[in-house]
Amino acid sequence: MDVTARIIHRAYFNQTMVDPFCVILLLAMCLLIIVVGRRFAVWPMIVIACFVTQAQRFSPGGVDFTFLRLITIAAIVRVVVRGEFAGFKFNGADAAVLAFMGVRVLWAFLKITKGTAVTPLTMCGDALDMWGMYFFFRCVVRDFGDLKWATYGFILASVPVAILFIV
Repeated sequence: MDVTARIIHRAYFNQTMVDPFCVILLLAMCLLIIVVGRRFAVWPMIVIACFVTQAQRFSPGGVDFTFLRLITIAAIVRVVVRGEFAGFKFNGADAAVLAFMGVRVLWAFLKITKGTAVTPLTMCGDALDMWGMYFFFRCVVRDFGDLKWATYGFILASVPVAILFIV
């Protein structure tokens, strides 16, 4: 990673950057992710992923909690509280995801170099994001009907995103 990319990558790390509208949106989506039915459970995560930048974050003590990470935590709480993990059956893809992130975290711990934006703490946060979202989607998208509704959520989100790209 060159110096310019490193500076841009770190521009908003370790500092709280919060827009009031985004906080309201996050709170609304966290509430929705907890209360909506399983078919619509992924929609709030889609909204946060598509419409809130990764720069929006709380950073207490230098630990970054992006809004996507916060809604992922709410999603995990939903899965645990509602017992939606009961239908979860561990398979090869699950093992591959766990192994991939495990290797990334291990590599970050073993290869700590000065000046790099990838620290073990950052990698642990990325692992929480990836494992949490993957686990959430695996628990709530159980059949093709659920997949259809998740796809509708992505389609609905893509329309305003496409319009904003055109403008």
